[in-house]
Amino acid sequence: MTPLSSPRNHAILLLACFAVMVAACYPKPKAPTPDLIDAGYYIVDQLLAQTKIPLRPDDVILVTTFADVSNLQASSTMGRMLAEFTASGFTRKGFLVKEIRLSPYNVYTVKREGEFVLSREIGKLGRQYKADFIVAGVYGHTGNRTYVNAKLIAPATGDIYSTVDVVLPIDS
Repeated sequence: MTPLSSPRNHAILLLACFAVMVAACYPKPKAPTPDLIDAGYYIVDQLLAQTKIPLRPDDVILVTTFADVSNLQASSTMGRMLAEFTASGFTRKGFLVKEIRLSPYNVYTVKREGEFVLSREIGKLGRQYKADFIVAGVYGHTGNRTYVNAKLIAPATGDIYSTVDVVLPIDS
């Protein structure tokens, strides 16, 4: 008997084949899907990394509800939650984020849809809240993906200091 054909080697080969078969039948882990919390934090990281001027911790930032690109007067739970997680990301980094829903001012709202900022209103909103920057964003669903765009805007001038684009898969 050759060393390769010994009963011990047959057992090892049999065990190896069995291990391969079990591994092949075992469900493969899915790649993690980014969630809205991750997306909000990613938006903050990218807006800060790509800004044309450095932000200071005492800068006041307003984060508006992300609007549906097909109807800029509308949003959804996703748009409101994405704004919340973006605001949370700025707060975690030490920035002062103002909650505009808690203010006595009449903010630009649309029937419980959230707060929106339109280009002609951005200066007024910035003055009302003494904001140094406003984060405004839109999203749109196409096929099995949601595309998100966010901008860091100086309300006094309307200048865009940084932008970020995010693609989120839509789970079926």
